[in-house]
Amino acid sequence: MKHVTALLLISLVFSSQSVADEWFNSGPKSYDDCILKSMKGINSDRAATLIARSCLKKFPRNAEKKDKSRLLTKEELAKVGGKAQANVYVDSASFEGDIYNGNNNLIIDELIIGVVAKAGKISNTREYKVSKTVNPLSSKSFLITIIKESDGSNYSWHLIEARGHAD
Repeated sequence: MKHVTALLLISLVFSSQSVADEWFNSGPKSYDDCILKSMKGINSDRAATLIARSCLKKFPRNAEKKDKSRLLTKEELAKVGGKAQANVYVDSASFEGDIYNGNNNLIIDELIIGVVAKAGKISNTREYKVSKTVNPLSSKSFLITIIKESDGSNYSWHLIEARGHAD
């Protein structure tokens, strides 16, 4: 009887371990995988919403994008350009323009631009982050609020750095 109980216990431990291994190894590896595996047989909108929230919590969408994103090289950055202008009002200012991505296999995720305000011999440069997705060989408009400098300032801009990922 002791041998039968011991064999049953050992069998239970090994089968439990293989079930646990199967579950952990076949678990979702990404947000999309989580949605696909978790939605099987779901017929309720409420359940689908809760599953989507759970998958988003486990696999944040921005984290996947950020993991792939990297600083552009000098050569890649040289292929990024565009036009922009300042819009100065009585109590506020903005900077708007178009960014062109001349890289044929790189998606831009984020840009750091320097906005230079010059009044006479005094100039002041401020850096601004522009979060935009610019696909290869295409352009995208942007608009940012900037600090209004002294009246009569002339504004210019330049690209400082950019982040992106392979297409």
